[in-house]
Amino acid sequence: IESVKEYGWFDDGYQVLNECSILTENGQEKRPDRVLVKGSQAIVIDYKFGIRLPGYRKQVSRYMDLLTAMGFTNVKGYLWYLSSGEIEHI
Repeated sequence: IESVKEYGWFDDGYQVLNECSILTENGQEKRPDRVLVKGSQAIVIDYKFGIRLPGYRKQVSRYMDLLTAMGFTNVKGYLWYLSSGEIEHI
């Protein structure tokens, strides 16, 4: 948690949604690891272990698109590689 302290992801003030389902327009279910909500802001955080794969960015981008379609106007997305502590902004 220290490696992401500057992001404020564990501060009070956000509604935290862990692994909550989002239904797509064609009925598919998507489940981001963590979504933080405050007003019109939504932050998607997807946890990854091991090496970076190209599909990870696309996955988080899709979550961000779904949240935008739900009416959130300030949407940010991140990949958090837990093994290395690296954060990738999408």
